[in-house]
Amino acid sequence: MNFSETIKFSFRNFLNIQPRVSRAQIWWWFLFSIIGSLITAYIDMILGNAGYLTGPIFSYLFGVVFIFIWWMLMVGRLRDVKYSGWWLLLVFIPVGLPVILFMVFFLRGTPGENKYGKDPYDLDT
Repeated sequence: MNFSETIKFSFRNFLNIQPRVSRAQIWWWFLFSIIGSLITAYIDMILGNAGYLTGPIFSYLFGVVFIFIWWMLMVGRLRDVKYSGWWLLLVFIPVGLPVILFMVFFLRGTPGENKYGKDPYDLDT
């Protein structure tokens, strides 16, 4: 999946926990999140929404939407490396966050089909 396909896929399916998500999808979504957070921070700065009472409103809204989609994509990614989505709860333990991030960003997914579904790289064929 390329950049635009990943973004469209993520917004269309944000309420569906995907059976498996590829590393490429995670990295494209990460790039989109960085770009989006920079743009919303810039908009908040231009509009003067960085005040004490109002806060950066656009950045907050962006964060709420994107953290939910991140959560869904990370569950799908954990499934790709043969782990249950419940492993994502380790992010609430300080030592667990680096473990989960390593599993999500760097581990190769299970080739072929596993108990969570087909290989995301084989879905195009």
